[in-house]
Amino acid sequence: VGPPHGTAARFREFAHMAAIGWTGPANGTIQWQCGGSLIWDNFVLTAAHCAVDSRSQAPDVVRLGDLDLFTAADDEHAQQFGIVAIVRHPEHRFAARYHD
Repeated sequence: VGPPHGTAARFREFAHMAAIGWTGPANGTIQWQCGGSLIWDNFVLTAAHCAVDSRSQAPDVVRLGDLDLFTAADDEHAQQFGIVAIVRHPEHRFAARYHD
């Protein structure tokens, strides 16, 4: 079964793509709310508005190599890392979306 739109991705086809998530405090479930691109061994580039969620909480986890975040079928090769630091553009403004 393929995706509802487009073509299913193949293993390693988009290895640079990252999912950015927030771990829920109550049950530890991760909410994947943003995406990014691996641009160096330990740097993921994303939009500045992904620096915090609607509760002003910063994301704490990034996942690479997972074609489907909602199943464990392809988790064998996925890698998940804790986020150490978030750096936003110094002129980014959430309300105006400048320098996002």
